[in-house]
Amino acid sequence: MKLNLGIVIFWIAVFVGLFLFFQWKYSYYFYYIEQLQLFLYTPQFARETILQPGGLALYISLFCVQLYIYPGVGALITAFLLTGIGVLLQANLRRLAPVSLTCLLSILPVVALLTVHVDMNYKVQGTIGLLFMLGGLLVFTGIKDVIRRLVAGVVLVPVLFLLAGPVAFLFALVALLGEGLTAPRKSYWFVILPLEMLLIAYLSMRMGWQGEYRMLLFPDFYFEHLLHEKKLYYAWWAMAGSLVLARLIKNMKEPKKQTAILSYGLQLLPFCVVLYVMAERDTRVILDNMEQDYYVRHEQWDQVIQTFPREKYNNHTINLLNLALAKKGELGNRLFEYDQRGSQTLISDWDSTFPHAIALCEVYYQIGDIGAAQKLAFEGCLSSQYTGNVRLMQRLVETNLIYGAYGVAEKYINILEHTLAYKDWAKEHRRYLYDEEALAQNKTLLAKRKSLVKDGIYVKSGNTPVVFEQLAVNNPANPLPMQYLVSMYLARKDLKNFQRLLETYAKTEVWPTMAISQQEAVIVLNQKNPFFWIQNGVTTKVEKRFRAFDDLMNQSRIRPDFATKMQADHGASFWHYLVFKKV
Repeated sequence: MKLNLGIVIFWIAVFVGLFLFFQWKYSYYFYYIEQLQLFLYTPQFARETILQPGGLALYISLFCVQLYIYPGVGALITAFLLTGIGVLLQANLRRLAPVSLTCLLSILPVVALLTVHVDMNYKVQGTIGLLFMLGGLLVFTGIKDVIRRLVAGVVLVPVLFLLAGPVAFLFALVALLGEGLTAPRKSYWFVILPLEMLLIAYLSMRMGWQGEYRMLLFPDFYFEHLLHEKKLYYAWWAMAGSLVLARLIKNMKEPKKQTAILSYGLQLLPFCVVLYVMAERDTRVILDNMEQDYYVRHEQWDQVIQTFPREKYNNHTINLLNLALAKKGELGNRLFEYDQRGSQTLISDWDSTFPHAIALCEVYYQIGDIGAAQKLAFEGCLSSQYTGNVRLMQRLVETNLIYGAYGVAEKYINILEHTLAYKDWAKEHRRYLYDEEALAQNKTLLAKRKSLVKDGIYVKSGNTPVVFEQLAVNNPANPLPMQYLVSMYLARKDLKNFQRLLETYAKTEVWPTMAISQQEAVIVLNQKNPFFWIQNGVTTKVEKRFRAFDDLMNQSRIRPDFATKMQADHGASFWHYLVFKKV
């Protein structure tokens, strides 16, 4: 077919628009999902992945996702895949309708896939599978003889199922629909294609490959299997619908050159509107989590603090904020500048999801609770929907090196050495195996090991306050356990335990200085005794602020804007938190 310059420009515009959109809005999304999968450069991995239904599509998708670690590559690959869907669909539709009028029809599945592609529960395998399906459909519709076309369809259904999974059923349905639209009198023979796929699904169930028919026939296969998402079906419906619409405009004439140019622009307009609406409305907290995770992973603590979304967040988000404050030595000074709600905003309970496991694992590891970090890393790996989780495998290497469990660490190092982006990291950590002298050169690992044992007392994860107190005593050079322990007691309004810590550790190497929120709590312990304040490190500045707070409390109670006034003047203080915040 003669190359149509207008069509080429149209799809270049779509590709560029998709790339710019994904790179601007979802760049951290791609960094995040890269770490949730594992692609190994080994023959065994290739065999185990490819030699299963849908395996080749899975193998290609995992290969692509591993490249997302490089800036811009995630947006580039995703834009290429989605544009490829549109181009291949249009190549099929051109046999039913004037080519210049099929741009909008071809872009419908692309639009339908946009929201799916930015959902971390979606597997790129699904989009690769659609490309396989459209390629097979192009071969199928190019065969003129009905009998040969039927034979080709019968062969393509199982081949597509083996290569790409349930998209084979979509192929069978679309092929039948296409035959019904173009040659209805002969189309009944093609009923054999969906029936063949149903037989394959039945046999797969009998052999125990899948436990549900929806995982064999529908796009649920390409999503987290415990979830049900209607949006997965939109692209499939769009493809079927585009065939029907293309048949309806079959007899329309190709527009003239000047009209065609206007037609391309008008057909591109809905696509631009969808991108704009998505960019404006997609303000999910999970995107903030992903951006924070990137900064945490690279220990860019200032960036974590600067990008914290004050208006909309979850425990995951504020857990990482408080970690960043602690790493900067500012947790005690700035704790109540943010919307703390009990100790859950410092370290929340694990919700059994792997994103939360990654975040909590990082918090516990930085504090020094190696047992809790290792438990979350292991269970997070088990919760991952793909073939592994490289981020958590790295943590399993580190925690086992700290414990001296070299055999376990070596197991994960062996795996990571067969990856593209992590093999150098794995080789670097291999030198610590079975070599205490080499490990002693790594200050980070050595410090965390030092925190675990002192005077025969070994720190075991369990009761978090007890663990943190022992970690602080074992290694006073690490201030994070004490920062967190004191902050947790203040966030719980547990002044009894705060006083116990004050009497035990204040002005010792374990707790050498008083942060601002801690000074404020000291005043609360004994509000009538300024000597007690001075004795426990309360500065003149904090004392003056308390007197201002106390005066405002006494003067403003009858004011209708009492709470607003107190929030404006003293909302960042422990005193305001103690009086006004429910936990």
